[in-house]
Amino acid sequence: MLLCGLVYTNAQIGPLSPLVYRTDESQQFSEFPQAESVSLTLTAVAQFYNSGASPSVSLFYRPLGGVFDKIPMINQDSLWSANLPGEAMVPPAVEYYIYADDGLSSASDPGENPQTKPYIIQICPGDGQNKPPIIVRTPQTEYKSQVPQPQGFTISLSAYVMDSAPPFARSASLYYRQWGETNYRRVAMGHISGIIWSGTIPGVDAQAPRLEYYLEASDGDLVGTAPLLNPEGNPFIIQICDTCSDPCDPPPPPLIQRTSATSALSNTTQPENVDIDITALTADNCFPFVKSARLFYRMANAVDTSYTTIHMRLVSGNLWSGIIPAHDVKNPGIYYYLFATDGEQTGRSPNILNPDQFPYFIPVGTSAATVILRTEATIRLSKEAQLEQKKLAIDVLIYDYSQPTTQTATVYYRRTGSMNEKYAQMSRDLSENRLWHAEILAADVQTPGVDYYVCAEDGTEKVCAPNSGFFHIDVRANPPPVIVHNPVQYATEGQNITISARVFDTTNFVDAVQLHYKNGANSTFISHPMRNNGGEIYAGTIAGSEVKPDSVFYYLYAVDNLGAATKTSHYSFSVDSAQVATVAPNPFTPNNDGFNDYVQFDIPALLQQSGAVHIFNLRGKRIVKITNENKWYGFDENNQLVPPGLYLYMVKINDNVTLSGTLTVIR
Repeated sequence: MLLCGLVYTNAQIGPLSPLVYRTDESQQFSEFPQAESVSLTLTAVAQFYNSGASPSVSLFYRPLGGVFDKIPMINQDSLWSANLPGEAMVPPAVEYYIYADDGLSSASDPGENPQTKPYIIQICPGDGQNKPPIIVRTPQTEYKSQVPQPQGFTISLSAYVMDSAPPFARSASLYYRQWGETNYRRVAMGHISGIIWSGTIPGVDAQAPRLEYYLEASDGDLVGTAPLLNPEGNPFIIQICDTCSDPCDPPPPPLIQRTSATSALSNTTQPENVDIDITALTADNCFPFVKSARLFYRMANAVDTSYTTIHMRLVSGNLWSGIIPAHDVKNPGIYYYLFATDGEQTGRSPNILNPDQFPYFIPVGTSAATVILRTEATIRLSKEAQLEQKKLAIDVLIYDYSQPTTQTATVYYRRTGSMNEKYAQMSRDLSENRLWHAEILAADVQTPGVDYYVCAEDGTEKVCAPNSGFFHIDVRANPPPVIVHNPVQYATEGQNITISARVFDTTNFVDAVQLHYKNGANSTFISHPMRNNGGEIYAGTIAGSEVKPDSVFYYLYAVDNLGAATKTSHYSFSVDSAQVATVAPNPFTPNNDGFNDYVQFDIPALLQQSGAVHIFNLRGKRIVKITNENKWYGFDENNQLVPPGLYLYMVKINDNVTLSGTLTVIR
């Protein structure tokens, strides 16, 4: 029977072993012969997991057949380095291994029998005779001869240049020609780093049907070539096509996939408290190639749903390995997924956008034929209260380990404290057949919460999660929108009245705002939608035809996307009968001679209500705002007399424009 709902902590069982492995750069030293008596810098990545320990990493080395010597490696951001001294670089080879220790546990690279099976670097003998440099093309350069390259694009070629004795390689050249040409063109190659040199063929010379090239390196005395024999007559070839596109422009992300042994782990139950070795194969045909791989894992029913990261070790070729430590291998199982990166792009396994949502699963410590596990998104529903009247998406991953496999899945649920149980049939995802989905209807999501469990049936057996009881989701009330409004106090008959308000929702979003108004206490309310003027500001208009003596009544109503609604109290404002408004004299002469020195705005309620007169110049700039009186003496806001000319005025009462026009100032 499946045991579900168990919670585990990260309690350790004994000290944890470090993780240590050499870098790609160090691995390259074993792929090609190195020069006698020339020091090499070896680097390694090391990670330590025991708190309070004292980590150290050491390099053990010896000439082939000698006794191992030890030197400490220096740490910089988990990258450890040490110089393999020149006196150790003795033909035919030097052997070495890397050892990590924190005082509580240790590890080495190679991981098994490092003293008897160390890494080997071949050494070219320095017999006192100078020899020409050796040139070996890099994998990305070899690849360009395997796949046609597009016409008109630059082609970068790189190579390893090795020299066994002084004077060492001082220069390198790239010689190329188009198909049918007799003479080669030369491009100087640049020294990139270590033994790597690089040169570029201009795009204008990359023409169909093909290019021919060879490489040359010199130490000042002797010259080496690639190809080694007759390079001019037997050059390397790059096919050029005028209609194809470069498969590496842009370069695709690297591929990473589980080995068959790792895939098989998901098909059988694994024992608790035993390390699990996750291995994967990478593929990358475009430069830059795979630089690192990572394993992400977490315990299936742990309280903490975040993933632990393990840097995988390159075992050989394109095979990578990462260990899930024994103390995290617990019932009911382990979720995991894989990343591989070339430093620019990342490949995933499973190869989906969010592998953490639909990871691989390894069953642990249970004999159940069917395992039901909630997705991370569904688990999160139980971590914080959800809003009432909002549907809940329940997603589970169902793993089958025997025939027949799951045919149906159902989520059973009820309001917390209720005995009225309901159910929703789950549907299987078409692209991910382990994933099943159902929704708890919004009407059933009520305070104080929702209890639920999930069952899977294969026609002969029914398995549920949890095994007994319920998963629980807290539900909190959904507060309605908030309306902040400054009521209108006064209007003039026939005047259009703009009603504005700030409306916001603290939990969801405002779906609609309405203005309801009527003329007189005994009439029927008219409803109009209010428009959003940006942000949280809404506005609506009471038509002038409805603004009649003696009063207008109105209120505001708002509803959110989940149906929670609110409305304001009923407001009213008084309406005066329309009167003739006069603005005179116009023109006027503000020269303090006692005649027509000011213009007067005879407008009802201008002084009784919150009214103001705004004066603008013809460029639309306001030059003065007049409040608490109904006269303008021709001065601006700086108390300076304005120049003669034409001006605009606007009278606003309760933020509503009641009158506007032009004024003429003369002297």
